Amino acid sequence: MEFPFNVNAIFQTRISIIKRDLLPQGFSGDARAAWKCASQVSDIIDVMGLASARAQGLQKAITTGDRLRSYDHTLYLLVNPEGNGGKGVVVGLLKMGRKKLFVFDVNGQHHEMEPLCVLDFYIHESMQRMGCGKLLYEFMLQEEHIGPEQLAIDRPSEKFLAFLHKHYNLSKIIPQANNYVIFEEFFSNHADVPVLPAVTSTSVQSQWKSQLVSGSYGKTWYGSADDINRFSQSNPSLQRFGARKPSSSIGILLRHSLPDHTNGSIVAAKSAPLSSGDNASIGARSITRESSCAATVIVEPKSVKSLSPVSLTSVGQEHNQSPVKTDLKFRHTPLW
Repeated sequence: MEFPFNVNAIFQTRISIIKRDLLPQGFSGDARAAWKCASQVSDIIDVMGLASARAQGLQKAITTGDRLRSYDHTLYLLVNPEGNGGKGVVVGLLKMGRKKLFVFDVNGQHHEMEPLCVLDFYIHESMQRMGCGKLLYEFMLQEEHIGPEQLAIDRPSEKFLAFLHKHYNLSKIIPQANNYVIFEEFFSNHADVPVLPAVTSTSVQSQWKSQLVSGSYGKTWYGSADDINRFSQSNPSLQRFGARKPSSSIGILLRHSLPDHTNGSIVAAKSAPLSSGDNASIGARSITRESSCAATVIVEPKSVKSLSPVSLTSVGQEHNQSPVKTDLKFRHTPLW
């Protein structure tokens, strides 16, 4: 990728490491030189990120100068110093960063981890199949002191998966409920990474067994990246909406205290005895309240007869009492 300025004046080495300050590693200069260099590096990142998004079929770029300033990510830029008449051209980029992920292992157990992730990887189309991608990837592995199987990859393309299979023999994918791809060898070197213990709930384990039989999460996957994306979007059963709901104490109380309706005009509802499982879920206080409640009496409404108007004056004369003027809102309160 060519630029209107001298790329070799910015990057002194073939592979440069860029942090959130947008300055190449080992940069030296005053504040004005640093501002100019960071501005040009931001332009390079924007152009390369847009080209990467187009190559992957994304609607917008996921790698920009502003995003690199906002997050603690590391960007590796590969430069060909001999291109563009000796001014240098940018060949590719590789963005790395740690993400907190919820991943499943081969046995279907759930782990919360924060592994190093490949967030964006792009080599210009004119320089592909020339060893540039392998050179950039190997440099990153040496700098991060990590193996290729220990990385989680964000939405890898078909070319990226073929690249990993060709150079690192990574092909056994463990499907996840997110857009990240990990391989079967991922957990062999991450014994100390899990933050939370694996979920051992009986309901979750039984659900996992049924999913493993049908080719669901946790089982080794040999399909393509598109199949993985479609699979993860169509199987949200173990995401947050598929979590087990706690039992309702109010529902248990209502279920055991509903009256039996008969043909009588007055029906007494007797509280049914609670099982041991209900006692454990409701608690001693709820059981005491239920046992101390009196029987509920339900009276069926009788036919309503028409009421004739009653004169307050006649009532007062019948009892030889003078009528009392009362408040219309509070009839029990005499006005005088």
